[in-house]
Amino acid sequence: MYKDIKNLIKQVQATELVIENIFYHGLHDSKTIEPLAGGAVICLMAADACGIRLYKIEPGTWKHAIGAKGRKDTIKKRVKQIVCRFWGIPEYQIKTDDHSDALGMAACWKFQATELRNKKK
Repeated sequence: MYKDIKNLIKQVQATELVIENIFYHGLHDSKTIEPLAGGAVICLMAADACGIRLYKIEPGTWKHAIGAKGRKDTIKKRVKQIVCRFWGIPEYQIKTDDHSDALGMAACWKFQATELRNKKK
């Protein structure tokens, strides 16, 4: 995963990397938190190796920014619809909720990066 992320950062010439803040998930057991924390550390290491800054964004922040509102049981479908429309991607190409979430965070960051960067200072 580390090599893949580093290669992707180089391929798209990313200048920043944004991940979801894992501590907003109400994680209560190690089976859930370990893979998420491991993924976050790998992203941090890849960003550092490529000389770019890593930002964390809360789930509610990016979902609100792209207009994804609703009940917990319908929000994932709504996120998928919004990001497909925003990025011009057919829904069948989004394979998982994680893909939708990543594209949603990217859409949020595209328009609100300056504001969100300043919040962290």
